[in-house]
Amino acid sequence: MQTSDPRNDLLQTVVHQLKTPINAARGCIELVQNLGPLNERQAHFAERAIASLDRMTELVARLLDLAWIDAGMQLDLAAVDLGAVIENVVESLEEMTAQRQIVVELDLDKSLGLVHADIERMRQVLDNLIGNAVKYNRDGGTMWVSASGDRKKVQVSVRDSGIGIPAEDLDRVFERFYRSRLGVENGIEGTGLGLAIVEAIVREHQGRIWVESEEGAGTTFSFALPRRMQFSEGSDLLAEAPFGAGEGGHGRTHEDGERSSEASDSVDDNLQESREESSDDDSRGDDV
Repeated sequence: MQTSDPRNDLLQTVVHQLKTPINAARGCIELVQNLGPLNERQAHFAERAIASLDRMTELVARLLDLAWIDAGMQLDLAAVDLGAVIENVVESLEEMTAQRQIVVELDLDKSLGLVHADIERMRQVLDNLIGNAVKYNRDGGTMWVSASGDRKKVQVSVRDSGIGIPAEDLDRVFERFYRSRLGVENGIEGTGLGLAIVEAIVREHQGRIWVESEEGAGTTFSFALPRRMQFSEGSDLLAEAPFGAGEGGHGRTHEDGERSSEASDSVDDNLQESREESSDDDSRGDDV
């Protein structure tokens, strides 16, 4: 029986306690905003206060994620339509991309299909990577999101035309609380926790993630997942040979989380249904 870590218990308690005053402060500010028209100075300070609370809320969420990771990361696994999740995340960021006039190029392979995953955690991974591709991009730039799959695995890549990552920072981008020098110098806000959490989620899905970047020329984050998570008898996870790495210089990878074992029959059934539905759709043609 696994005993709880007192430090992790304390972190969870503190973080949960922070949520109450943050929500209370936000409610008070929004109440003042709704009481009547504010002058320009008052509106400015109210907006700054809300922005600060947003940053605190993000930090609280990240700290909760760290507590979840350190507590053992229990995943809620199901057959997930990864392409639909990608499209949903891209759509949710349309306003942000439009404000900065960033062109989004989406390339989803028809063979992508279903993967064995936790849909909320996959959404979190994609939201972070795609959100970063917007945040660290240049105004009027381009973002490319691509995904492909074969019988055994799927791979997703998010590329931007932004500021890039200095070579000396590439080895540390997945470290907790670490931020690239260019991000700090350009005043881009962040907690330094997003990529560490993303790496942990991908690893727990028996996958791997890597980054390729050139300073001033943009960055590409890619991750690969097995189409089916596999477990040994007794749910102990065993080591598996890694997927093929991305090519190109200036790349760094995390690949120590890949494991193998016996497949889940329920996911096999869902994957088979997906292939059959895809076949039926092809036979019907392009009618809407």
